[in-house]
Amino acid sequence: MISWGESEKIIKKICLTWSQTEIAKLLLDADDEGDNKIVLDKFMEAINCLLEKDVDRNDSTLPLPMSKKSV
Repeated sequence: MISWGESEKIIKKICLTWSQTEIAKLLLDADDEGDNKIVLDKFMEAINCLLEKDVDRNDSTLPLPMSKKSV
């Protein structure tokens, strides 16, 4: 299990554009027992959801690495 506070810190480092409310909604979904302890599987699902929504919101993905040009 991960504490709510630690989970929140991790999510904030992953996605800087999400509001506190959006993060809290995801963590509420992952906090099955209502004890501010996040089950790791649920936390990973929340992060996956966060990443999918962020890609949808930005309508883009991470840029591909630039290939080296042969000289």
